[in-house]
Amino acid sequence: MHDVWFGRFVGRWYPNANSRLELDLSYADGNQDDASYDMFAANWGLRYDHGLSKGWSAFAGYRGGWFENDDNGNDDDGEWKEHTVLIGLRYSFGGLGVKANDRKGAGLDLPNYMRWAAAGETLD
Repeated sequence: MHDVWFGRFVGRWYPNANSRLELDLSYADGNQDDASYDMFAANWGLRYDHGLSKGWSAFAGYRGGWFENDDNGNDDDGEWKEHTVLIGLRYSFGGLGVKANDRKGAGLDLPNYMRWAAAGETLD
């Protein structure tokens, strides 16, 4: 993708120091491969994390995606949607609690852009 418009929103709410509810929305709209193909990608997700004991937390979430391309009249358009359910455990070394880890600990928060790159091929 190139010449891309990109937007992202992440909202987090902490009902207490050991719980987090997160909403993530993002999109990208631009050209694919060359200027003759248009591409659009969107992701959305909802996740709940809850601390269990020092360092350990459990999470459950949902992530959705919509990807499409348009070859501008050459009859090779494509689109797909995906839905993923996430359930798991997480351990944070030196964990201070879900909220404290989010605010003071090391973290990496990126959009789901690798799925967009994988959608760079023409979808049939």
